[in-house]
Amino acid sequence: MKNSKSAISKSKKRKVSKATRRKIYRSRRYKTSRRVGKKTKKIMKRKSRNTRGIRFMRGGSGKRGIDGGTDGGTDGGTGRETKKRHTETVTPMEMMPMEMTPMIAAPIGSPMESPGKHAFFVIGAPTTQIVKDLKLAFDRHGQELTLFIEADLKTYMKETGSSDLNVYSIPTNLRAPYQYRPGVPGEAAQPIVLGDVKLDSFAAFMECQRMVSESVQAILEFAHAKGVPTFFPIVARKQRPTHIQVSPEGDTVVALPPDEGPRAMHPGSDQELSEFALRVLVEPASAKAGRSLLDDMKRCTDHNATYLADVLAIVGAARLAGEGKWWERWRLASCEVRDDGTHSKVIFGDKDATEAAKNVPYCKADFMPDAAGQFYSMDSTTKDFDKSEFNEAVREMLESHASGSPAPIWDTCYVAHDSFALDVDDLPALELAKAVTKPGGFRDTITWREV
Repeated sequence: MKNSKSAISKSKKRKVSKATRRKIYRSRRYKTSRRVGKKTKKIMKRKSRNTRGIRFMRGGSGKRGIDGGTDGGTDGGTGRETKKRHTETVTPMEMMPMEMTPMIAAPIGSPMESPGKHAFFVIGAPTTQIVKDLKLAFDRHGQELTLFIEADLKTYMKETGSSDLNVYSIPTNLRAPYQYRPGVPGEAAQPIVLGDVKLDSFAAFMECQRMVSESVQAILEFAHAKGVPTFFPIVARKQRPTHIQVSPEGDTVVALPPDEGPRAMHPGSDQELSEFALRVLVEPASAKAGRSLLDDMKRCTDHNATYLADVLAIVGAARLAGEGKWWERWRLASCEVRDDGTHSKVIFGDKDATEAAKNVPYCKADFMPDAAGQFYSMDSTTKDFDKSEFNEAVREMLESHASGSPAPIWDTCYVAHDSFALDVDDLPALELAKAVTKPGGFRDTITWREV
């Protein structure tokens, strides 16, 4: 009996011990899961902030840029976060990107969104990623999407149609950069990475030029196949009414009369209109981003000057795309990448390789006049082009922007750009486009990064 009592006692102890251990285990697991849950939420919150569209480094004022997100408010976050970010009045390009990512998420479920006006801008040399972004935008919006390419189509057709093509003569946004960013005085010029190519040599240029040429071909052929209306909304260089530059003293940014400064050979600029653009758009956009316009002009432009061509392209797209009198229409007859071009400017300091090169790649596209064509060019060199009316359209859009409450034009606006790579006009162009896009509909991506 003694042994039996002892066994029972031990059995009871074992049962109590198991029950106790079970309670302790459950208690510990609950506390642990709460700790892990809180930690996971913090990690996911940080990850959400850091992976909205393009990542940006801290710089300038130390604020974080907005890329427009992929859905919901302007930054793609919650309504509360969007409201908070709007009060900070930051801009997409107040920082340089750490990495280049798609600006459009792949559609989930039904790809088509509700009808509306949707714009896709290419205001920099296109890359393979931009081709993917355009296709995703079309998947979302279909025939409601309109493509705008910041380049002079007539110049492009003329140059690529010549028998001995100089690739340098092709519009800037349809070819690869051939030199370093200028750099401010006392600082070395730095290479950039466009797409996946580090541009620092003749060989790198050739690789990048092929990638850009293939991207141009892919964009034109895709637009043609899908029937996407495609505008080239830019006036020829000599007819551009806006022009600003670093002052002769080098201490400020000014708009000089058209017979002064580095662009004296192009008397098309309007000093008063240029000063107005500088005051109500360019300077405020730079200040809002926490940047120095003067330093950017010295660092990012060859001649310490800019025509604000990207700004003019936004005006042409927003104000004039619906008016037939401004446009000539074309259809794409053929499109191919060829390898028989030359380059008149020395490529990354390699004079011998540049002069010997007879195989610089480029995209050759042939267009035929067609009253029902889907490709539109703005020819500012003809007698029918009303320059004063165009200048007035620029002024009216600038005045509307300065009012702080311009009427929305686009439901969604995507912009692929190369801000601060070789010019400073992308940032004010982005501000102008964003202001005429409905809240939550603006998205942008940058095509390059610093090494």
